[in-house]
Amino acid sequence: MNVSLQDSHDVALSVRIGIHTGLVLLSNLGQLGRERFALGETPNLASRVQGLAGVGEVLVSDSTRMLARAEFDFADLGEHQLKGIARPVRVFRALAARAAAGRPDAGLRTPLVGREPELALLRDRWSLAAEGHGRAVMVRGEPGIGKSRLVAAHRHYAESLGAQRVTLRCSPYHSASVLHPVIEHLARLLGFTAGMADAERLQRLQEAIALVEMDPATVPLFAALLGCPCRPKRKRRPRCRRARCASARSPRSCAG
Repeated sequence: MNVSLQDSHDVALSVRIGIHTGLVLLSNLGQLGRERFALGETPNLASRVQGLAGVGEVLVSDSTRMLARAEFDFADLGEHQLKGIARPVRVFRALAARAAAGRPDAGLRTPLVGREPELALLRDRWSLAAEGHGRAVMVRGEPGIGKSRLVAAHRHYAESLGAQRVTLRCSPYHSASVLHPVIEHLARLLGFTAGMADAERLQRLQEAIALVEMDPATVPLFAALLGCPCRPKRKRRPRCRRARCASARSPRSCAG
């Protein structure tokens, strides 16, 4: 976001965030009760945690870290005595979201029971895809019935046959970015990290484009997609850039 703001308005945002998870009391206050306020210790503790954060930092309490540790990496900043809070509070700094391929799946290792027909269907479709007959399978159902466990079982089966896994994850927090799962995957392939300099990101992108023998003219398109500071000679609308990125082809991908 700061890259686009710097380019368009020559300004940058300085944000400090503190997060605590707990119970709150929601109350309608103000004129006609249109304003809603969260009351209690939870928002107060979150505010105190925010007071410890530096510019560009996200700090969380231990209760929040316990809920988010499967999705994010954290650095332990130790216990702090916060104003208005009787007990010491352990604070953590959020470092980065975990890559989809690196997220733990300990909860997906329980025995798979009663899903033999579904698993057989997935393996049949996998066999067809492996023979060159492309297939896509959608697994859907109510929360908690074992969709992720079923997919994990098939994934382990496919990997045992030498398959390479590509995991793309959607999120309601990125609904405004249609290509967010693809952007996340490309950033992971290129080895982007949170503290990596823009120049190194751009260099890695250029090397990857050259490696797969794609048209160098696509570099500004993918750079814009990945948030790298590489301005194209002529500005294009976001929809136009997405269309050109989607139509980009590598000679290697076209080889029989």
